[in-house]
Formats: sequence, structure tokens, C-alpha cells
Amino acid sequence: MSSLVLLATVFGVAPVHTVTDDACSLDARGRLSCFDVDDHCVQPTPQEPFREVFTVEQTAGCGLRLDQTVQCWGTAAFAKPPTTLGPVKQLSVSKSHACAVRADQTLRCWGDAAAPELAAPAGTFLRVAAGLSVSCAIRADGTLAC
Repeated sequence: MSSLVLLATVFGVAPVHTVTDDACSLDARGRLSCFDVDDHCVQPTPQEPFREVFTVEQTAGCGLRLDQTVQCWGTAAFAKPPTTLGPVKQLSVSKSHACAVRADQTLRCWGDAAAPELAAPAGTFLRVAAGLSVSCAIRADGTLAC
């Protein structure tokens, strides 16, 4: 995984985040390719260009498209983003849920209905990180909310 991050840094490729033994890459045009550790493509990947991608397990993932919309695929709990999500500035995905900082800087989380981390706090935010059983975000004033 560290070599993938190094290549992305050197060649200016958009960020790719993985949560399991799968790895994905985005080419210079934002096209997605995903592989498992045995170099077999395991995910049917969307054809639309992305600026950032998250993969979770072998059959699920989400990406932030160039037009600031979110597209998810697979069978994970987060695979169906809310239809009211709107434009997104930043996205983070865990095994059970996903969270986004929307264009208006508010947070929106979705996924496994049993996950307590779906209750996003009110306010304006710069970044969010979705994790196992917790999500944290940096408020516009620089403070942390988890």
C-alpha cells in the first residue's frame, strides 16, 4: 500500500483509500481500477471519472466524482448514498458507514442503521474521517467533533 501512495504522490494521481487487502488506482483521467492482493480485479468498477476513491472489502466502495457527486458500488451498508446528499467537498468511508462534508460545509453520514456514528453533529466542517464505531470531523473553527 505504501508504494501505491508513493506513486500517487510522485505522479499527481488523485487520492485512493483502501480499508482491506484490495487496492485501487486512479489514472490521470480519474478512471478507476481495483485489484486484490493476488492481482485479480475483484470489483466491477464504475466508468465515470473520480477525484478520490475509497474501497472497503472486495465488493464495495465509494468515490467522489469530478462533479462533486458521490457514487458507491457493491453490497456494503453505505452503498446507497442519500438522494438528498447534494454536492460534496470531501468524503470518508469505513466498513459500516460513510460521511461527507457537503458543499455547504455541513456533515451527512449514512450506512448501517445500527451504527451510532451516523448522528452527525450540527455546524460547519472542513474535513471528516469515518472509522470503525466512530467518526470525527474538524469544525470550521479548527476544533474537533467526534
